[in-house]
Amino acid sequence: MSEVIKNENAEAARPSQEPEADRKGVYIDALDNDEADLRDIELAKERIISPKDKRILGLLAGLNVLVFTMIGLYLIMTGSADEYDSIKGESAFNVKTPYYSAAQVISGELEPTLAEAEYPDGMQEKFRPLYSVNDDTVGWVRINDTPVDYVVVQSDTNSYYERKDFYENYSIRGIIFMDYRNLLLWNAAPALSKNTVLYGHHMASDGSVFTCLENYTDLDYYKEHPVIEYDTLYANYKWKIIGAFLNYPNDPADGEDLFYYWYTDFTDGNTVPFANEVASRSFVVNPSVDVQPTDRFLTLSTCTYMLDRGSRVNARFVVVARLVRDGENAEVDVEKAFANEDRRMPQLWYDIHDEENPYEDVPIWQAD
Repeated sequence: MSEVIKNENAEAARPSQEPEADRKGVYIDALDNDEADLRDIELAKERIISPKDKRILGLLAGLNVLVFTMIGLYLIMTGSADEYDSIKGESAFNVKTPYYSAAQVISGELEPTLAEAEYPDGMQEKFRPLYSVNDDTVGWVRINDTPVDYVVVQSDTNSYYERKDFYENYSIRGIIFMDYRNLLLWNAAPALSKNTVLYGHHMASDGSVFTCLENYTDLDYYKEHPVIEYDTLYANYKWKIIGAFLNYPNDPADGEDLFYYWYTDFTDGNTVPFANEVASRSFVVNPSVDVQPTDRFLTLSTCTYMLDRGSRVNARFVVVARLVRDGENAEVDVEKAFANEDRRMPQLWYDIHDEENPYEDVPIWQAD
């Protein structure tokens, strides 16, 4: 998010708006120069930049274009264009995200690179090519008809993949990664944590990674994309979205506790209260998607500048979905959804808008 800064000296710096003929007269006044004078002026120009020099300059300009084109291709192929883009703030390069497409994985186009790769028992065949390249692979997340269609990895910390790509090389975009505390089991019950949390960056420059999550502030967007697919190494899952909200880790000294939405494990008795907290904060609510004590959740978290006041703040935009139950239809009745005009916002939001927080004395959900 950028801020428009008014330049008080803009008028003084603006080019002259005089008629074209008048501006030319500043340089060569035809009334004061006869034909001989004009020929001398042209000869002077030739001496300053001779035809030979013009040809050389033309060749240099062409070479310059070629050099920058080669640099651009190198940056794209090495992934360094990501860092270049972050430094400039904008880039002329059409940088592709460094992830495999679902079509490549399913078709087997991506061949295993390890001759003797060891695969976990029960792993789905479609993940073998990815796992052979990076054994931190844990799944694939997809939201139909959106940019979210990415491989997911997991490390032993929540910082390792923040600025690394699938090959573990530096990338400003990072990669989608699952919280290091989350369970991913085969032939066990439960196979998933109570709350599986996936993190991804907000890349406003090209809309990649989790940037599009902010679109869930819009009711119509939700209606078009109410389901998330998250396939793990061992099983394929669908999740119905129950809420999308803005979160800011307020200092308790500011009078508001933090909504710890990325807690990965809590009791069945605390499940419905968690869902109620999400719904109270959500931009869109859909009563047709119910929550039961034994349900499990998928949480997608990204950075946001929605609370930006001229400098970046540590805000997050979050989408939470609950697992489609065994035997349940994955279709969602989106016509029952509505915009939540009375949603609970972070204290910082009320401060920015100079409004009183009507939820100031309402306790925030805590895991037990």
